[in-house]
Amino acid sequence: YDSEEEFIASFVGNLMTYDKFADQNLSLEDMSLGCYGEYSSQMFTAYIKGSTVALLMDIVLLDKSNGTYGLRDLILELSKEYHWNKSFSEKDFYKEIVKRTHPEIDTIINKYIMKNDPISYQLYFDKIGYNYIQNYRTGQYENYVKKWILIPVGDNVVIQNPDLSDSL
Repeated sequence: YDSEEEFIASFVGNLMTYDKFADQNLSLEDMSLGCYGEYSSQMFTAYIKGSTVALLMDIVLLDKSNGTYGLRDLILELSKEYHWNKSFSEKDFYKEIVKRTHPEIDTIINKYIMKNDPISYQLYFDKIGYNYIQNYRTGQYENYVKKWILIPVGDNVVIQNPDLSDSL
C-alpha cells in the first residue's frame, strides 16, 4: 500500500466482503479446516477473516510492547524453532502463541478463531488512533446494509455507513 488511508480502505473493503459472503455461524477454525471440503464456499472469507484476526493480533502485540514486538516478530521467532523437520503440536499451538506473547492474544484466539464472536472493532481501532462508528438502522445489526466510508476527523478517520449518516 502507498498510504495508511489506502490500507485502511482495503481493510474496510475486506470487512464489507466478509459481512456479505461469510457464513456468520462458522468459527474461523471450522471455516479454515473445512474450506477444501464441506465449507469450500467459505474459502475466500476464511482468508479475509484470517487476515483480519492477524491484524488484530499485530495491533495488540505492538500496543503491549510499545511498538517493539509485532506479529512478524512472533512468526520469525516461531520459524527459528519450528521448521521443515520440527513441527509444532497442533494441540498446543494456541497455548504456545499465548505463552510467547500476551494474555490478550488468548482472548483473540478464543473469541475470533475458536468461536465466532462479533469482533469489537472499536477496541482495536482505538489502539491505532482511529474512531470506529458502527451505525444501526433500527437498533438491530443488519449485515446486508453495511457500507463503509472513511471520514477524516482531525487526526483520525471515522469509518461510517453512509446509508445511515442522516441518523447520526
